[in-house]
Amino acid sequence: LSRSRAKHNQNIYLTGELGLARKGLEEIKKNLNKKIYRKKNVKRFVFPELRLEISNSIAQFASSCIDISDGFIADLEKILIPSNQGAVIYLDKIPRSDNSSLEDFTFGDDLELIFTTDKKYHNKIIKLSNDSKININLIGQTKRDGEIKYILNNEEIKFSRKKGWNHGKK
Repeated sequence: LSRSRAKHNQNIYLTGELGLARKGLEEIKKNLNKKIYRKKNVKRFVFPELRLEISNSIAQFASSCIDISDGFIADLEKILIPSNQGAVIYLDKIPRSDNSSLEDFTFGDDLELIFTTDKKYHNKIIKLSNDSKININLIGQTKRDGEIKYILNNEEIKFSRKKGWNHGKK
């Protein structure tokens, strides 16, 4: 799967939900007992689920794909910018563990997939979601103008440009 083959007027999809890894890390920082590792969000941070099966299935029709390791905003840009595409993203279509926190869009380690496909594959994506029991949500469309707009509750939200996780930063 490529990161740089998104095309104009394609659908943008996201697997799963955002924010579980962030909430898991917060809980670990607050409480370091052994029972905490049974909680869903802590498990998601410590033992993330790779979406290998779904990535193999979408490979037949996805034009671009990336996993969310550096945060949704940063990783989405890693598809759109090299593809010379913009987008309109409807943030309220993205399932999140905590709808009150915008941090879910910038925190990494969720390891969900963002991918683009031609609109003609929409029904196949829905069938794949139903068959696999993994939520796959249509969250936006690519646009030719290069601008990325994030819409939440009918208002545009601005995020600072994220470079992603800097593995060498101290």
